[in-house]
Amino acid sequence: METEAAMVQSIAAESGSLKEFLTKYLEAYIAFMAKHSAILRAIMQRAAIDPVVSPCGKEAGHKALSETADVILSYRDEIQGNDPPEKAEAVLHMVFASVARQFGLGASIEAGDPKIWKKLRPQLSDMAYAYLTYKD
Repeated sequence: METEAAMVQSIAAESGSLKEFLTKYLEAYIAFMAKHSAILRAIMQRAAIDPVVSPCGKEAGHKALSETADVILSYRDEIQGNDPPEKAEAVLHMVFASVARQFGLGASIEAGDPKIWKKLRPQLSDMAYAYLTYKD
């Protein structure tokens, strides 16, 4: 989505470090997903049974992931380990899985648990930062 890409670029422009970017990005991404969860849920349910819709959704998801991973990699001097691109993508998959579960994307809306989310949400950026800066 163009709106998501603009959000990521805006946050990157105002972030001076990986930690700052991750903190701001995750809060904005969660808000974005909350706002669009109903339509995303409908599209994902349709994609599960419609071979025309499915590739379009996957392509949009891969594009968004790739663009955000590129921004994370712009902080490459802070990322440790042997494969920074793989780590950036892994972080984004973990974030999406957590957020998608909370908002019932790819599952029923009942899959989200407000008690767990209340504990997990504030930890997501810290976990992402710790993983990206851990030297394997």
